[in-house]
Amino acid sequence: MSNRCDHVGAVGYMREFPDFRMPQFEIDSYNQRFHDVNVIIDASATEIYYPQHWGGLSVKCAFNGSEHYRTNQTHYRVNDSSFLVFNEGNLYSSWIEDTKQVSSFTLNMTPSFERQATCALIGSQQSMIDDPSREGTRLRFLECLYEHGGDVTNITMKMRTLAKDLAANHLRLEELFFELFAAMNALQTTKYFPPPDSEVRPSAREELHQRMLRARDLMISCFQEDLTLSDISRAACLNKFHFLRQFKETFGTTPHQFLTNMRMKAACEQLANTEDPIALVSANVGYTDLSSFSKLVKRRTGHSPAMYRSMFQAAPVVA
Repeated sequence: MSNRCDHVGAVGYMREFPDFRMPQFEIDSYNQRFHDVNVIIDASATEIYYPQHWGGLSVKCAFNGSEHYRTNQTHYRVNDSSFLVFNEGNLYSSWIEDTKQVSSFTLNMTPSFERQATCALIGSQQSMIDDPSREGTRLRFLECLYEHGGDVTNITMKMRTLAKDLAANHLRLEELFFELFAAMNALQTTKYFPPPDSEVRPSAREELHQRMLRARDLMISCFQEDLTLSDISRAACLNKFHFLRQFKETFGTTPHQFLTNMRMKAACEQLANTEDPIALVSANVGYTDLSSFSKLVKRRTGHSPAMYRSMFQAAPVVA
């Protein structure tokens, strides 16, 4: 680990995680780089932990394993199937607990970039002509786990490839940061924005939707834990019965049904793709009672766990 950040033009690139334990490490100096240029972090590690720290607007990905993030409100687990968006000013801790190398890839955007990009997206042509250096207010994105796929993922993967040769591609990367910002805005306004409700003012509706996503992401990230309704509603900062009603209205399912679906999906994947004992698979997805686990698997698949696993075993090779 080191604190080195290469940069060309308006783009920085870090190939290793910072080492907060170095005697000469200065957090203010480290954070300043994220105000000076848009920084790409592309690093791999095993079993590392970073205490709570500041972050700018960022898109966070992890490959070949999981990376965890915890804010004061909730817990997020990022892996090959999802990415996480944080707004500027968030305080969070982060860690990788896998014993194998996990690839972490984060795209960080400066506050100045946010304001200029927002102005370019929603400002008038005349205002941009009259004042080219004008910076507008910043957009606030929904902080949640997003499924990979679509423009944001495509741009992110392209940037990951190009960043490996920063000197040759820094200008294209600078362009792609803006394309990414625009794609993030389009994604949340078309897919993740809550539907209109004439009885609730827009700001309250957006805040409530953000809270529902925070609770949803806690269940996605910690489905193997023994979560209670109080645990989940606490992530949304709501009375648990108000939360229960609102969650069902938002996602069309209860928290119990959502959590069960997450656990069964993970269980089926493990039964199909690992040799782990069925009791271990049950424990891995949050069930200590093997009988209850078996009944749930059969209800979902029509087969017992052992029979379901046998369907995925390779057929014997005929000589």
